Amino acid sequence: MLLTIAAENRTTSASRKVDMVQYLDRLGTEYPPNATKVILYKIILARKPPPVYQIDNLLKLHGHEVIRLPPYHCDLNTIELVWGHIKNNVAKKKRSFKLRDEKNIVHEEIRDVTPELWNRCVQHVLDIEQQYWKKDGLQKGCVNPVIVDLNSDSDTDVELGVYDTSGSDGEQ
Repeated sequence: MLLTIAAENRTTSASRKVDMVQYLDRLGTEYPPNATKVILYKIILARKPPPVYQIDNLLKLHGHEVIRLPPYHCDLNTIELVWGHIKNNVAKKKRSFKLRDEKNIVHEEIRDVTPELWNRCVQHVLDIEQQYWKKDGLQKGCVNPVIVDLNSDSDTDVELGVYDTSGSDGEQ
C-alpha cells in the first residue's frame, strides 16, 4: 500500500529554532538575526511552497494528474457519502461488540455497494457543487458583462459609455 507522505521534510511550528534557521538558509531567505521561533515560523509560512507528495510524483510518472478536493468540504467528496451509507448500515446490523463480527458486517456492506448507489452519491455531490456556485454568484451567465469607455469625460452611465451587453433593457 502506498501512503501519501510529503516528499521532503517540512519545518513546522514545533520544529527547533535551529532547524527553522537551517530551513530558511537553504531557501536563501533573510531573517532578523535575533528573531524568535514565532517570527521565524511566520517567515517560513510566507515562503513555504505547497507540499509535494510522493504519490503525486508516482502518479505523474504514469501519466495521471491528481486533483485535490478543497479542504474541509467532505460534502464534495463522493466517497464520504458512500462511507456514511456503509457506516449507517453497519450500525443498524450491529448485534455484538466483537471486532470479528463488526469486520464481517463492514465487508458485507462494502460488497453491497452498487453502481446505482455510487451514481446517486455522485449526482448528490454535483447538486451540492451547483448550490455552491449559485451561492457564490459564480454561475456562468449570472453576471452580465459591463463595458466602460474610459476615454469619456461624462458623468452619467450612458454618457460614460457603460453598456449592458445582455440584450435586456435593464428591467427584470
